[in-house]
Amino acid sequence: MDILKEKIDANSFQTMKHIIFLASTKKDKIWHFEKEEDKRFLPMRKEHTKEDVYTFQYPGEMLERYEEKIGDCIQIRRALAYALVAMSDLQEAQMYVGTQYENFLKRIEREAETDIYLAGAMYFLTSSEKKKEFYHERIKNYAYQNLAECMCILFLGKGKKEFWEILKERVCNFFEREKATDIFKNIELYIWFFRVYEKEIKKERKRIFSRLKLLVKIQHSHVKEQTELFQQMQKAGYQKEEIFYLNLCMLKAAKEDRLETVSQITWERASEYFCSFICNQKEEYLKEVYELCRELIKQHFSYEIKIGGYNGIVEAMSHKVTVKNSKVYALLYPYKDKQQANETWFFIPQCKAQAKEILSFLGKKDFDQQIRETLYNESFTEKELQEYLKMYKELTEVDYIQQMLQEENYQNYKIFNVLAEWNFLDPRKIIKELLTIGEGKAISERKEPEKKKYNYILSYIEDMDTDLKMQTAKLLLDNRSMEEIRKAGKRNFLWKSVGIQEYHYKREYDEMNFMKLHLKPNQVLQLFFWIEESIYRFQPQKYFAFLLKVLEKEENLIWLPKAQAQEFWEKLMALGIEGAGSQKLRRLYMGKEEREKFYKEQKEAEKQKKEAEMEKETEEAYQRFLKLQEEKTAKEIFWKIDTLSYMYQKEAYIKATVQFLKKYLEEVRWKLPKAAIWEYLELLLNLGKKEGIELATIKEWLIKTEVEDVYDSEGAHGNC
Repeated sequence: MDILKEKIDANSFQTMKHIIFLASTKKDKIWHFEKEEDKRFLPMRKEHTKEDVYTFQYPGEMLERYEEKIGDCIQIRRALAYALVAMSDLQEAQMYVGTQYENFLKRIEREAETDIYLAGAMYFLTSSEKKKEFYHERIKNYAYQNLAECMCILFLGKGKKEFWEILKERVCNFFEREKATDIFKNIELYIWFFRVYEKEIKKERKRIFSRLKLLVKIQHSHVKEQTELFQQMQKAGYQKEEIFYLNLCMLKAAKEDRLETVSQITWERASEYFCSFICNQKEEYLKEVYELCRELIKQHFSYEIKIGGYNGIVEAMSHKVTVKNSKVYALLYPYKDKQQANETWFFIPQCKAQAKEILSFLGKKDFDQQIRETLYNESFTEKELQEYLKMYKELTEVDYIQQMLQEENYQNYKIFNVLAEWNFLDPRKIIKELLTIGEGKAISERKEPEKKKYNYILSYIEDMDTDLKMQTAKLLLDNRSMEEIRKAGKRNFLWKSVGIQEYHYKREYDEMNFMKLHLKPNQVLQLFFWIEESIYRFQPQKYFAFLLKVLEKEENLIWLPKAQAQEFWEKLMALGIEGAGSQKLRRLYMGKEEREKFYKEQKEAEKQKKEAEMEKETEEAYQRFLKLQEEKTAKEIFWKIDTLSYMYQKEAYIKATVQFLKKYLEEVRWKLPKAAIWEYLELLLNLGKKEGIELATIKEWLIKTEVEDVYDSEGAHGNC
């Protein structure tokens, strides 16, 4: 309850103030009005606007005709009287015609004898000193009943110390006794009082003013949960939400009125903390709390300064908030399609009361969409799912399963799967109904509702990982051909169940896996035969590759009898299929002795093949060296042979080189020209490094080798 607006009509108060402002001819009126400290006292209700001002042409008319235009009650007369006091500095005689002003004062003067609100106003409005003294005594000696009476007198007597002295301890008592009245409903009163009377409160030394001093402090900085001020507020009896709300509203008002310098990052942090706290509570608060949250979320959707790695308040809240009541749901729902929002916020709760409220403001269409999102994403026990479907039916008077079967949505396929496995629907029964309804018709020729049901069935058996899915698939394939199913849009029918990737070039079967924990071996074997038939008929060019992949996995022998697997393999071997003779397959399907004999023969054949290749390469190298002998000098021959070592296998090169050198040296009778001797030596050394010729042989060859021009004409040994 707003304690002031219950006593004084805020709309009439603000309207009268504005009419006086418009009628005033004083030059400083704009400055006076903009700097007014009392703008937070009795603000106009949101449903009213300043256009209401134009109901009256001037102040005197409002005093004279308020009864017929806006009503006649004590709250309106108090409002008009308070406006006259508040705007006394701007009032002028020409604002009133005749006795309009005086007549109004006479009316309220009579009521002021019993009404403390009007008595306070008359103290400032009367020109009689005697009457002023009378009203002063009334104000001083009145037995104040509530905080509203004190606040109104303090509003009128702002700046007059005597009024503060009269009322200060009474105000303390009311705040102490009433724990400050409802903060959420009276936030503007808190803002006004602690802003205007801050200095007076700070000067007080008595202990009874400690609560008021706490409330003065809270308006100047962001109060965090771990701070001493927060702890003191809690000890004083304030709840967390009250502290956060009061603190944030005071900061917001000071920022808007340019009385406090609140940094942007502080303002963003305070807003984020408040909204996260409020939206995370199961308890429902007053609408004023959620209105503030709504305003802050809108204002801070994108941060000017990034905080904690988050770009905005919704993104930050998505990691901190779990929606626990329908009011928070309604507050956050406008952000449902925003990437920053948490999708779990918009799931429909299992609480029927909350779901009912959500249905009332979403409407059935959007409610259905969120029910589907919830069923698709959340995990339910069988009992929870039963209760959830029951709740939906009670709220909407519609059976969710029957409604779902008439729709087509990718999320419904998963939901269908869950409902089938929990026995809330029987896919076999659906197939039987479809077979009965459209006997003789192909799936592609069916009406849309029937096609949708077929699509649910085909999607359901796609994984083929339960007994019920196997039974459903068998019932379907006993009555419908694979060609018909493919024509209905399922080109890879059953293939996906074992991981066959149809569109991956030459890698279709890499991830193929027939291991199904919830199927018996004979059921997996049946699945294999279905898929084997499908591959043979629709991808014959890849049939052998499919069989090889199945056969090479030893784990498949759990469900595929080894004798049958061996028979498959032997047929592939007989057909000479590439890959059928791999070591892995031989290990699986050959006997030990047979396999050892095969590998021995294979090893011998490989050895012979290698020797033959070596001989061939040696001969090629030797012939090339012979050709060099025909075309090159000794120096060039040795150099070229040395450079050709990289072109041949090491063994072939060495054998050909040694064979050629020996033959060549014998032909020249071990005599070489001086120009070739260094290349000859280098070739021998390189052969030695390659371990292609013994050191003793090199020594022997060097001793036998002669240089043609070592001897002079007289037969003496020359200088080599």
